[in-house]
Amino acid sequence: THCRCPDCRAKLALTHEERVTQLRPNAEKGHSWAQCMLGGHYRDGDGVRRDARQAERWYRAAMEDINLMDGGPRAAYDLGLMYAEGKGVRKDLEEAKKLWTMAHEAGHRMATYNLGFLFEGNYGPATGVPDMEKAIKLFHQAAESEFDPAQIKLGFFYYHGEGVEKDLSKAKAWSAKAAKQ
Repeated sequence: THCRCPDCRAKLALTHEERVTQLRPNAEKGHSWAQCMLGGHYRDGDGVRRDARQAERWYRAAMEDINLMDGGPRAAYDLGLMYAEGKGVRKDLEEAKKLWTMAHEAGHRMATYNLGFLFEGNYGPATGVPDMEKAIKLFHQAAESEFDPAQIKLGFFYYHGEGVEKDLSKAKAWSAKAAKQ
């Protein structure tokens, strides 16, 4: 038996295959949220054969809506992660930086954090990397949006004086903020 949506009584997908079947018509109609989710299914091989080219195709389709807080920013973030880690595609930090910048500018806080991580030099060599000043600025933006990994990172930086002047009160404040979440 299927579960049903309490509002519209539509059948809810129980398996990845059923979810892909439900997502595909919406993705083909141009709904960026469905395109992004379908890209994730292809990236991970959930309900479909793993296929990085199909994942990229659906992520890029979703990104046509990049200014909407729908699927576009998440698609740019996810595709950037594929390029940063070389998962199913050739590792390309310049492409990852471009994609995460697009998502960051649309307000995606995980992209902001990952850009900071990239500028810190943690993904490897790229143009303008490392740049701790830029990394710290991005971590601050992500932390101020209540993203606890960025708050933890800032607490660490202030505690050790890495990229910032050592400040134990700021270290404690950022760490406490993260702990409350």
